[in-house]
Amino acid sequence: MPQNVLSEKAPPKAQLGKMRIFLPPDSLKLNNQRVISSFNPNGVVLKHFENNFSLSFFTGMIEYALKLDGSGKDFYTVPDPENVFFMNIAPGKYTLRVKTRFIGRDFSYETTDLKITVLQPWYLTFLAKIFYILTALTIIFFSFKAYKRRVNMRAELKTEKQTREKQEALNEERMRFYTNAAHEIRTPLSLIAGPLEDLASDKNLDEAVAQKINLINRNSRKLLSLVNNLLDLRKTETANFKLHVTKGYLNRTVGALTVNYRELNSNREVEILYECMPGNYEMYFDNQSITTIVNNLLSNALKYTPEGAISVYLEAPLTLCVRDTGIGIAL
Repeated sequence: MPQNVLSEKAPPKAQLGKMRIFLPPDSLKLNNQRVISSFNPNGVVLKHFENNFSLSFFTGMIEYALKLDGSGKDFYTVPDPENVFFMNIAPGKYTLRVKTRFIGRDFSYETTDLKITVLQPWYLTFLAKIFYILTALTIIFFSFKAYKRRVNMRAELKTEKQTREKQEALNEERMRFYTNAAHEIRTPLSLIAGPLEDLASDKNLDEAVAQKINLINRNSRKLLSLVNNLLDLRKTETANFKLHVTKGYLNRTVGALTVNYRELNSNREVEILYECMPGNYEMYFDNQSITTIVNNLLSNALKYTPEGAISVYLEAPLTLCVRDTGIGIAL
């Protein structure tokens, strides 16, 4: 009779005892455990590091079988209802289903359910993933922008290089044309300068004719000097210019050039002065280079000095200064 009574009576529903949550060793909780004695109808919410825990059930003549939905495992009989362990549960939502039976009988179809949620760590939450995506997109955007800037910079440098090369080629062609023209001019000009020198030194000429011959001679020498300067500049740019150093007196060369410009100066409003301080001016120098330097200084001074004075100052061992009252180097 008692056996028939048990077979007809339904087993009681499972009653949860306590949940012990095993915390990490560095936790500040006492004994590294957290105990839950009463369960909320909405279930239990655990943090990501609270994924090791145990459950206990009220014992008696009852056997328990449970299943954790979401873990991929089916129902299994619990050997020790007072200590049912769950270890390393991954973050997610689960439902613990528990069935009961009297010893030696079949399990009931009715289950006691407990919802268990293990939260994701903060670095795997939805907001964190959004942040990662935005960070990656920002890095990609700025990387693409930097790459595009480098490409544009290389293109600009290439274009600038091509433009510079074209400009240099154009300048080279222009300078070659000027050099060829200067060569063509210098030959007939040299042929003219020779007879003019002879005529200028002829003492039998009338005074009026002699003055005109001297004027022509001075201007032809000036023109020949300018042509020679242009050719010397071309030699300097093509690295074909060579110094021809000889021993001489620097004061005589500078003085002679100053006198020539004084004679060639047609502007009576401008006075050309020459001051040579006492000293030893015998030295080695390139006469043509000194001539070119003094010619450039004096020609620029005459060009930008409509009236006033131009002063050439020389001091040993080698101090040459050209001052003017024009808009160039103020006196």
